[in-house]
Amino acid sequence: MEGQSTKPPTMSTSSPLQRTSLLVPITALAFLPSSTPTLLVAEDNLLKAYDTSTHTLRLTLCVFHAQTIHGIVISGNLILLWGNQSVTALPTSALEAALTGRGEPPAPLAEVRAHDWLFSAAVSPEGRIAFVTAHNEILEATYDAVAQKLVLGRIVAPARPGLYAAKAAWTAPSTLLVAGGTAFGEIVVWTCELPGTGTPSCEVLSVFAGHEGSIFGVDISPEFEVAEGAAERMRLLASCSDDRTIRLWDVSAASLKRGVVQASLGEARETGFGSVDLSAVADASSAPVAVAMGHGSRIWHVKFAGHDLGFENGQVVMPVYSFGEDATVHKWRLEVDVGAWQERRASADAGDGGAGKLILRETFAHHDGKHIWAAAVEPLKQGGSLIATGGADASVNLITEDVDTTASGEGSNGLDTLPSVLSQLVFEDILSRLPPSTQEYPPPSRKRPEGFQNFVFISQNTLLAASTRGRILLGTFGAVLTWEEISYEGQHGRDLAFCTTIRTPAPGVAILGTATKKLFLYKDSTVKEITVMNGKVSDIFVVKPLSDDSPSVVELLVMMIGGPDVMQLLTVDISSVTVTSSLSVPGQQASYVATAAHLVSDVLLIGSRHGHISLFQRSPTELTLQSPIVRHTVDTITSIISLPTSLSGETHLLITARDAHYRLYSLLSSPKPHLTLLHQTRVPSLTTIESAHFSPEHDLLLTGFRSRLFTLYNETTRRDLHTHDVGGPNRIWSAPAPSSSPLRIAYARAGILLLKTQHHPPHEVLKSGTHGREIRAVACANGPYLATASEDTSIRLWRDGRCVASLKSHRAGLQGLRWLADRGDGALLFSCGGNEEFVVWRVRQLPGAGAAFSGPAVVREAIWADKSPDGDLRILDFDITAAEGGVVVSMVFSNSTVGTYLYDDGQFTLLAKGRYTGACLTRVRHLRVDGAELEIGTAATDGHLGVWVAQKGEKGVAGEYALQTTARLHQSSVKALDMIQLDHDGAEIRLILTGGDDNGLGISVLQRRDGKYEFVSQTGVKGAHAAAINGLAILQTVPPSTEKQTRRTTFATVSNDQRVKVWSLRWGLTEHDEVQLTLLANENSGVADPGDLDVLDGAEQKDYRQIVVVGVGMETWRFDLAGKGTLRRS
Repeated sequence: MEGQSTKPPTMSTSSPLQRTSLLVPITALAFLPSSTPTLLVAEDNLLKAYDTSTHTLRLTLCVFHAQTIHGIVISGNLILLWGNQSVTALPTSALEAALTGRGEPPAPLAEVRAHDWLFSAAVSPEGRIAFVTAHNEILEATYDAVAQKLVLGRIVAPARPGLYAAKAAWTAPSTLLVAGGTAFGEIVVWTCELPGTGTPSCEVLSVFAGHEGSIFGVDISPEFEVAEGAAERMRLLASCSDDRTIRLWDVSAASLKRGVVQASLGEARETGFGSVDLSAVADASSAPVAVAMGHGSRIWHVKFAGHDLGFENGQVVMPVYSFGEDATVHKWRLEVDVGAWQERRASADAGDGGAGKLILRETFAHHDGKHIWAAAVEPLKQGGSLIATGGADASVNLITEDVDTTASGEGSNGLDTLPSVLSQLVFEDILSRLPPSTQEYPPPSRKRPEGFQNFVFISQNTLLAASTRGRILLGTFGAVLTWEEISYEGQHGRDLAFCTTIRTPAPGVAILGTATKKLFLYKDSTVKEITVMNGKVSDIFVVKPLSDDSPSVVELLVMMIGGPDVMQLLTVDISSVTVTSSLSVPGQQASYVATAAHLVSDVLLIGSRHGHISLFQRSPTELTLQSPIVRHTVDTITSIISLPTSLSGETHLLITARDAHYRLYSLLSSPKPHLTLLHQTRVPSLTTIESAHFSPEHDLLLTGFRSRLFTLYNETTRRDLHTHDVGGPNRIWSAPAPSSSPLRIAYARAGILLLKTQHHPPHEVLKSGTHGREIRAVACANGPYLATASEDTSIRLWRDGRCVASLKSHRAGLQGLRWLADRGDGALLFSCGGNEEFVVWRVRQLPGAGAAFSGPAVVREAIWADKSPDGDLRILDFDITAAEGGVVVSMVFSNSTVGTYLYDDGQFTLLAKGRYTGACLTRVRHLRVDGAELEIGTAATDGHLGVWVAQKGEKGVAGEYALQTTARLHQSSVKALDMIQLDHDGAEIRLILTGGDDNGLGISVLQRRDGKYEFVSQTGVKGAHAAAINGLAILQTVPPSTEKQTRRTTFATVSNDQRVKVWSLRWGLTEHDEVQLTLLANENSGVADPGDLDVLDGAEQKDYRQIVVVGVGMETWRFDLAGKGTLRRS
């Protein structure tokens, strides 16, 4: 049967509306075998080819006219692509020629329509093609190289249950093994014989039951030997479900040939509610080989990494990967006991146990929001796998996994080899390799053997450690890891046995503090005493390290206990090993615990365990407390650093804390040194932040923890650089300041020193994405930033297509965003959402700090607090207007009320309030708010527009809104609204355009004359879209010519029908003027469930406008204002 050909898909250049950018869920991935590592990515109807080594986009190809790509299969010289019922094929050689520049991108592909949804495809080594449909059918196809199109052929099916997942594998030149996962938790396994000539046949081999939910993913492993050189061969089937389990089944040829009662299995299993009890006929072959539960919700995909097959102690070992709704990847180690597997095959009893087990080895969480929709696993030449994942957040991540064939996974002892994964260092083993020591140490303790007391990286490749007997060891990473014992002058072993802290002020230099009140200097393989303090040294902070300007002088803040001083600021000359200055920090109690310190411009900043920051001015003779001690957070301050550059003369500081926030401050000196908060944000990828650094490229690198995982996180690029399970932040650990690869961490566990070395990042971001949940609002600033708000309760700021900030304050899904232009102290961003949440953000660009901190500085300036008693209403919409004395803000709530407030300096003052009928208000716009009266317009779920008027409240008494006039434009809810204002003949004229839940457009003209409002014209356009219109924005209004008084307004709409349309409206100022609507452009949108639409600002855009559409993803369109369309309504 030849499929019906449809219009070839093209990126139309004739339309005045062209898509310029796209960020929507990734729906399919496949690795292209070629000379350069290439990943094919399906995004909407586009096929994109990325170089996985350089992370560059090499080619974009439009595959279907208006259909998302759901699957990609590459086999030999053919690439199959399908989505829904649409399918097409592309020669691999044609794509490779385009990628290498030896040919043009493939011409528009011939799209063929199948009779049913397609779920999977398989191509045999001989080039035969078979698709599996949503009703458990095999659809045969051939590729016509001359016509460059697929030709669909025979359909074969043993039964037609509804499938949610399917997989097919060629087991012989004319034989297919098919596995179909049903909506009712069963997996139908069958074979299909497709002879070149003759009648095809099929046979159901088994129906696996056991899942307690729908089957969402299945995979068939390659056939493999059960032991090296063995004659027996095994093939496994993996399945995953919304019951959160992964199950492995035996589909080996010998096992399936044993079969079960064919009368039971041959029954057409079309509903899942048949009368046959499969458990009554089950034997060992129908029981799962292994079962495991994982993920926090439904599991969408499961994949074998059969190329990493191994044999170990009578077991077959193989990695298995699962991909879930929780946006995580789980790596499992499958172990199948060959002896037990053989016994099960020979047994007639299914039993309760399996022949194998799945062990969770690692979890990867690199996507935002929910859902990993696409995944691909590719073997690496050096062994291991390259895993690609594509999520609902539109990002694509690459995970490189080495071969995993050891059950313990602990790695080597690390004494003679460079630790490529994880090394365990036992102190006695290190000592046994060292020459006999001539140094004198305290006698060993009977209760406690000698071990590591403290350690720190003093450079990228050097680790300095102190033992419990005062021994100082230096470990150097090279071709092998070598250790040497450091000698020191005098009898300091008894002091160094009580080493409490080691800090490094410069590469190769360390300061050691002891509980015996002494400070020591390590430098050039020697240890020397610096000074004796007046208390036990509990901690040391390097407040000013060695630098080119000061190569031999270091500034230290020393914490002490049991002495007259809690803290002292020391100046140490390391060339002469002397203290040149010592100042006591005044006013500190013995219980005070400092956790961070920094010295800049003779101002000493000290952060505490309880979140306080103290500022002291240093003079030659004393330290003076400058401003009141302020608590900046409820958690521990962990680091204070200066931003590398500041061209404005201001000093900017970055302060981190264990609440997973980092904050930017400006240090001002007048009238006294004090801090002004400029930016505060929480890093969602970390649960605590321990330190911060700037890379040579000025990327902000944060060191912290994600639960038990030590994490080095690049906040600028928003990706992990290093992760390792060390047991949490309470471990003793050390990591060098990240400067180059490899990345290292040392930590202690049960008296053992563990070293982790990472030569490549745990994952790489091939393509950045957006929110992982539905975006409900977008706002374009009159400046460089675009803001989006999502159901994930976060706000993102974008600049030039890149996310530069993520704001987290809301706890419920967001509903709206508005910008107020910069008036000298940064722009204001207002946001609203559920639970009556309304937040004001101030967004600034740091002057002179762009090289070090390129993103905007954002601080939450205010939270609206005038909530209802229950505080459970939604703020559905709001409007803002700059006015004398502040900003006028009007909000509409889900209980049919409206309120107007004056916002100024973090405070909200109620001006007026009102209540509508039982219908809910959905939109609000200011008409006039600059006089004594407040005049606003609203839209509601009953399809009406309303005009409200109120007197501004005075002396704490709020005014009351009165409804002046209404007009009905829609049959049901008004979901989108935009308007423009014109002045004509002493009256204010407003054109109000609305989009409704009734799929229609509303066009009304509102006139204000002598303080009274009147709707002078109302027009409704039915069926403007095929579904609800959720977004509407006016692009341009052209004034009338001298002959006519009609204006021409161009506007854009977006709907749940996934169409973006641009309209031209001719309208007049009275009810007698003709209203004429022309459709200028109508294009398919890749954004499902669109929530909003806005127009990018830019006065320089004279002949075009840029439109942003958001929903499940986001996209940008460019509309040519000179475009002409066809008449739609009159």
